[in-house]
Amino acid sequence: MKKIIRRSAACLLAVLTALLAAGCAYFYPEEQAQLEVPLSLGSSVNYTTVTVERGDLIRTLTLSGRFTASESYDAYFTTGGGRIEKIYANVGSNVQKGDILLELNNDEAVYQLEQAKLQLEIQKLQLDQTKRYQGVNSVAYKTGELNLQIAQMRVDRLETQANDRYLYAPVTGDVTYRKKDLAVGDTVSAYDTLFVVADTSEIQIVSTDNAANQLSVGMKVNVVFRRGYRMGGANNYGVEGIVVQTPASSPTGSSDIDKAPAIIKVPTLTESQTISLYGQDAMITVEMEAREDVLYLPSDAVKINGTQRYVRVLNADNSVIEKSVTTGLTINSMIEIISGVDEGEVVILK
Repeated sequence: MKKIIRRSAACLLAVLTALLAAGCAYFYPEEQAQLEVPLSLGSSVNYTTVTVERGDLIRTLTLSGRFTASESYDAYFTTGGGRIEKIYANVGSNVQKGDILLELNNDEAVYQLEQAKLQLEIQKLQLDQTKRYQGVNSVAYKTGELNLQIAQMRVDRLETQANDRYLYAPVTGDVTYRKKDLAVGDTVSAYDTLFVVADTSEIQIVSTDNAANQLSVGMKVNVVFRRGYRMGGANNYGVEGIVVQTPASSPTGSSDIDKAPAIIKVPTLTESQTISLYGQDAMITVEMEAREDVLYLPSDAVKINGTQRYVRVLNADNSVIEKSVTTGLTINSMIEIISGVDEGEVVILK
């Protein structure tokens, strides 16, 4: 009986030992292989992909601007002025050089002129009288000559003022300013600017776009506009322009440099284009950077892990591998691929 118990205990111990060994083996982890690039991920999922392409990457700067006059001129009377009889022009009026902008009522000037002429005749008579009785060498005669000159100067001035009843447009162009609250019956003075006329025979493009500080003087740009703007045309046209001023090169103070405009000349415009383009909007584009004949991808196709950049390439068998890439310039959401993938490879976006 004791032998049977010993044998049973030995068997039970052997079974327990075997079971314990098997249980411990279950909890030991298997050895993991170290991952390397490329890593086969393998999947049957549908991906959004893009193909590695070869071509030119060009960064283009686009600005908005407006055709404005290169020069503008003040219109004012150069003599005594007078009371306004009639106003012929307003802001926005298109005028030709010599057109009447404003007319004065010069009745008072005419009256003063007639008085001055009579005074001049009196001076002549007095001078003749002095010559007859005191001679040409007398002090009285020489004084009379001077008084005669003064009387003649006054007549000349009043004659100009009396005839200066019309204010004429100094150049062909558009009226861009009229003195505030200018009305018939108002009295105006000499050298008081009443109108400003912009010379539309020479125009330029002014851009106050925030990106204008990226331009440089002498840079060639492409200008797009709609020819026949005022005649209802709908076709876009492009010409070459030259940057002649940037915010940095403007004559404004350094504190106002952000407010200064960029100015672009367009020397190839015809006379008819110049007239029709005044006041029209323009789009300015300029090539800032370029990479020719390079591989490129959308920039969001390139992933970053620390200092490493990589892409996920989808193979023909629908397996996925990760490839390290070297990148270059990023232009307009496209990134240059210097090495790591080949043209035509399919890269996963998401």
